[in-house]
Order: sequence, then structure tokens, then C-alpha cells
Amino acid sequence: MATPAVSKRRSIKLEEKRLIIWLIESKAKTQADIVREYGLNKATVSMIWKKRDRYKSVVTFSDSSKKMRKSIYEDVEDAVFHWLKHARSVGIPVSGPLMKAKAAKFATALGHSKFSCSDGWLDRFKKRHNLSFHVLNGGVVPQELAKDWLENKLPHLLDHYETRNIFNADETGLFFKLLPDRTTTFKGDACHGGKRSEDRLTLLLATNMNGSEKLPLLAIGKTAKPRCFKGVKLLPVQYKHNRKAWMTGNLFTEWLLNLDRKFLRENRRVLMIVDNCSAHDPAAAERLEAIQLEFLPFNCSSLLQPCNMGIIQDFKLLYRKQLLQKLFAAIDDNDMDNFSVDVLQSLRWARLAWDRVTATSITDCFMKAGFIKTDLPATSTEIVDDQPEPSASSYDHDFGKIFEQLMLHFPNQCPTILEDFLWVDDNVQTAPGLTDEDIVAEVKAKSADVNNVQSDEKSSDDDSQDLPVPTPSSHEVHKALSLVQHYLERTGSAQDGSELMMTYVGKLDAHIAKLAGRDTIPKTVDGFSKR
Repeated sequence: MATPAVSKRRSIKLEEKRLIIWLIESKAKTQADIVREYGLNKATVSMIWKKRDRYKSVVTFSDSSKKMRKSIYEDVEDAVFHWLKHARSVGIPVSGPLMKAKAAKFATALGHSKFSCSDGWLDRFKKRHNLSFHVLNGGVVPQELAKDWLENKLPHLLDHYETRNIFNADETGLFFKLLPDRTTTFKGDACHGGKRSEDRLTLLLATNMNGSEKLPLLAIGKTAKPRCFKGVKLLPVQYKHNRKAWMTGNLFTEWLLNLDRKFLRENRRVLMIVDNCSAHDPAAAERLEAIQLEFLPFNCSSLLQPCNMGIIQDFKLLYRKQLLQKLFAAIDDNDMDNFSVDVLQSLRWARLAWDRVTATSITDCFMKAGFIKTDLPATSTEIVDDQPEPSASSYDHDFGKIFEQLMLHFPNQCPTILEDFLWVDDNVQTAPGLTDEDIVAEVKAKSADVNNVQSDEKSSDDDSQDLPVPTPSSHEVHKALSLVQHYLERTGSAQDGSELMMTYVGKLDAHIAKLAGRDTIPKTVDGFSKR
């Protein structure tokens, strides 16, 4: 292969510099490889590597940024850009005069009396962030932005990562205890806070492109320590809290940094693609080493976000299937007085539902969003029952069965309401709609390097259902597992997976015995006599 001619003078985009740094850091290529393959000067590559910390700390949404330009009033620009990002994410048209008015307001709030909000400042701000008025004024529709991103940006990103290292993350709201007969009360509710926020969770779902690695769920509730958590040392999923059960910039950054450390330990380079939700702070990219954080174009999540193409819907169907199974059993046993769903139970169901979302479904959703690579998807390691993955129509079959049971148990509800029940919380708000005061407070906190600690609320006394369950004894657990074994032995078969489940029950029983210290074998006869 012929060696590319080294150009005498070439302006290198910031994104290209970051890519060069990634390649060298991950030991995918040496500096000599970069010089040879990219046709760059040896001194240029050496200088990029020498200044790597500076280049990695720059946050920009521009693909054509080449030089780093700093403002004297960085906090003002940070606030304006934060506001601009939020305005575009909710479809607010933005003009030059409006931006100048916002900048003046932020400058006053941040104590900069000498700040001059001139046309010159606006031009420099636009250049620093590579903004153009035809985008700011809404001249480009989401379909055009999505098409341009799919054709010109995404292929470049995908070329440098394996499918197992390409991730998408997104939040969704979940009315975790909602029953079909209450759907009309909740439908269309964005759930901004108040009493109803106690009935919902915000969940962060993240998975890679080939479905081989679904990251652990992050659940966000309103209460720090629900009463059902009393005595619990190990939760099914990671749990955080704040007053409105929303994702915040601090929570997202914390999650991202923990994930970054995990990938660093695994010596992996990872692409993480997220939308422009107000909680997804672009400044988080400054602190990442293993993750390249990329944002979808504004207002294009419904067109480009893999999680929105069916992954979240599959998860919710599988969650509500478990809730309804418990509900139907209570109705059939005439035991509705003891039917309840608390936060702990919902986290158990959420974990199991997420485990059951298949790699095939995930891969299909990424492809539907336009994420296409030539390398074959890896086989998922997440299948817990060693059974073949469901076919593409399996979820439709599940939906049909659930719908039939809903009609049977709720004959007075119209079919439309029952169908709405499955997707009632699709549009629930999961992050704050930032006010100017929120933005100023966040910028001040960041400047002072203050960690905005979440409200340390105590256990909620508002929900009588969230009562702690006494810890069962190991003997009680053993009896329960023995009952499960008897049931499987008398009703199951090798064809329906019961044989494998019996093995798991045996392993679980052994684990319980180990925790209780009952698996210790006495070394002497005295040991037996003492027992």
C-alpha cells in the first residue's frame, strides 16, 4: 500500500485531534502509524499528543471546530449555551436578539456588571460554538438534520468502534404501581412532581449495539429510603433519589464517570450516544477517558435514538407482564386485599424485565435507527435460561395474550384504555425543564466545584403499602424452595425448561445454606453430636 503524501499545511479539526489521541492512548496505533496513514507531519502528531489534555477538555458540538477559543466570561457563555441547548431540545425558536437578552440577564445574575452584550460578542459566541442562524431560527426540520447526521456524522463514528463498544442510553418514566382501571387518570400526565411523583420512577436504560451488554439499570425515585428498603442490604438495581424523581446533570455525570472507570479497567474505547435532554451535561465529556460522548441532533431523538425504536417499549411490556401476572393471581384467588406493589418489588420486576429484553430485539432497534455496521453481531451473553431467543413476533404474541387476559379480568374497560395502559407513561417527564434561575445556580456550582448533593429525604410516610417485610429465616427460605422444587417436579417437563429451573433452584438453595452457615461439614464426631 502506497504511503500517503505528507501535506505541507493542513488545518486539523478538533474531532480529528481527539480521534488521534484516542488511537494512541488505546494503543490501537502508534504515532508513526498516524503519520503514515493520515499523511500528517511527525511534529504535528507529536504536538497533538503533547497537548492531549487540553484537547480532551474542550467541549463542543461542532464537527468543524479547529481552534479552541476562550471567552473572558466563560460562565456567561456556559449559561447561554446551556439555555440554548435546552431551548432547542424543546423546540423553542432562537434568534440573535433573544440570545443577547439572555446573555445580559445571565451576566447580571452572575455578577458581571462590565459584560457588554454586543453584536461582536454574539458573533464570537457563534464562532466559538459553530452556530448558524439558519439552525437557530428553526430553518432546518428534524428530518433534514437526522438525514444529514445519518449520512455524514454517524458512519464516521461507527467506523472507529466495534459494535460491542457502541452504546445508546436513554431515560424513561415508569408508573410502577399503575393498574389498568386507573389508566385514564394518568394518561397524558407529564408528572412534574407532587403526590403523583411517588407513584413513578425514572429509569436509565443503556445497551450496546449488538445486544451483548445491557448495562445495569439506574432507577431514580422520590424517597431516599422507602420503608420497604428497611433491612435490605442489596437492591436489585442501583437506586438514587431526588424530590421529583428526575434525572439530573449531577446524577448523569456520576453515572457516566463510574461507567468510564469500568471501561478503563477493561481497556476499552467506547462510544456513548445520548440525546440532548437537559440532564445530559456536555461538560461531563471533559472528565471522560474511555468514553467518547456524542449527542444526537436537536429534536431528532424520535428519529435516531435506538432506545426509542422499541427497546424501551419491550422493557415496559415485560415489566407490566409481571405486574399483571401478580394482579391476575390475586383476583383469581380473591386476595386483592393483600395485593400491593412497592418500590422494592418494582425494582425486582424492572431488573428481570431488562434481563429479558433480547439481543435480537436490541440489534433490530439499532438498525431501525440507522446504526449499521458490516461486522456480525456477537452472541449475547445475557440469556439467563439457555433457551433460544424469542422470534421477532414473540413480543406481539405476549401483547396479544396479555390483552386477552386484561379483557377477561376488566370487562367494563374499553379496549383503547387497556391498550393505553401498556404505554401510559411513554411521555412522562424524566428531567427538569430548566429555568434561568436553575441554569445560573448550576453554573455557579460548577464554577465553585460544588457538588449539588441530592436531598437526603427520610423514609416516606405517605404510602402505607411501602411497609418493610421481615427478613425470613434460612429455614423458611429452604421450605419455600423445596415447595418450588415439588411444583416443578409435578407440573414441568424437560421441553418447557423446568429441568433447567430445578437446577437453578438447587443452586439457590445451596447459596442460602452457605449464607446461613449450614453448609459447613463437621470435622469430628463431636461436631455431629453437638448438632
